[in-house]
Amino acid sequence: MAMCVLEKTLENAARSSGHNRDLLYALSMLRSCLTPESKEKSEYNLKTLAAADRIKVSLLDHTQRIVDRFQDTAVKLCDRMGMKKNVAEQLTEEITRSSCLSSVSLVLGCVMPVLRQAAGRGCWEILSSFDAEGKIQLEESLVHLQGHVFEEPVVIVVDKLSGFEDIPQGCTGVVIRAGGDQPDLLSHIAVRARNERVLLAACHDEKVSNEIRASTYASFSPDAGSEEVKMKLRG
Repeated sequence: MAMCVLEKTLENAARSSGHNRDLLYALSMLRSCLTPESKEKSEYNLKTLAAADRIKVSLLDHTQRIVDRFQDTAVKLCDRMGMKKNVAEQLTEEITRSSCLSSVSLVLGCVMPVLRQAAGRGCWEILSSFDAEGKIQLEESLVHLQGHVFEEPVVIVVDKLSGFEDIPQGCTGVVIRAGGDQPDLLSHIAVRARNERVLLAACHDEKVSNEIRASTYASFSPDAGSEEVKMKLRG
């Protein structure tokens, strides 16, 4: 049922978007996985995950295209009006989240962890792929850290994110522990993390999550292509 919902939302996005060739290709891949014949094959889980990964790449490409198209205009407009630069960033983020791609992102965020588990793939789901290094800071959420400035680089491990939070200054990465609530690909914090070149990733393995939480310092090197993260933990 979830995959059928994903198919319909993706079809709507493809029909509503310009330069939609990659979305149509992703839609074709997804539909090839939903036939009765495909579901009976042993590689069904891997093929479905590959289709979902292709949709994710398409969403990121379209998001970047929106940012490239509107960011300069937004900056000039805010400059003429005497407004801060971050207002321009928020404007492009709102344009991105108000697009037809947002519904695809929400559904994709729900099905990806299940698909990865069914296909036997790694425990990581990467929403913003940048290296991160710093002192481990354990938090329930980022709500009480809004506007906070860290004097040294930190990687914050959180129990949950709503998606509307800002990333504190000095934070090089945000990791969502296993079992925690995570935002979708086009949420405010995910878009902001990519714009600010900050790691944002969810770890779905309880053992790995606990190892990170037990550390005092860590470095992370994600590979967006394989959805894997290389870690170096201390303490």
